[in-house]
Amino acid sequence: MRQLRETYGQRSGTFLSNASTLQVFGVNAIETASLIARTIGRMDERHVTQSWSSPNLPWKPPSITSSEHIVARDLMAPDEIMRLPDEAMILLNRGQRPALAQKIRDDTDPEFRTLFDPS
Repeated sequence: MRQLRETYGQRSGTFLSNASTLQVFGVNAIETASLIARTIGRMDERHVTQSWSSPNLPWKPPSITSSEHIVARDLMAPDEIMRLPDEAMILLNRGQRPALAQKIRDDTDPEFRTLFDPS
C-alpha cells in the first residue's frame, strides 16, 4: 500500500477498489496487513465461562454459574497475515468468501515447469 500511495497519492485506493481478484502474499508492512484483515472481515466467536463456589456448610450444594457471550473476531489478524508461510496466499474474489490457498510455483510445478524461463 505504501508504494501505491507514494506513487499515486489519494488515487492509490482505486487500484484495490476496482480489482475483482486480489492475491495477497509476502506482506511485510503492518499497514497493509491491517488493511487486508479489515477487507477479509470478521466472524462471531462464542465464549462460555463457568464459575462455581463450594460453600463451607456441608448441607449446602455447590453453586455453579454459567454465562455465554459472543464477540467479533477478525478472520485473520494482521500478524497472522504477515506470518503466512511462503507457499500460502489469500485470495479475495469479489462476491465470494476469502480463501487461503496454496501458491503455484511456475518454476517447480510439473504442469508449468516447461513454461518457466529462468532468465
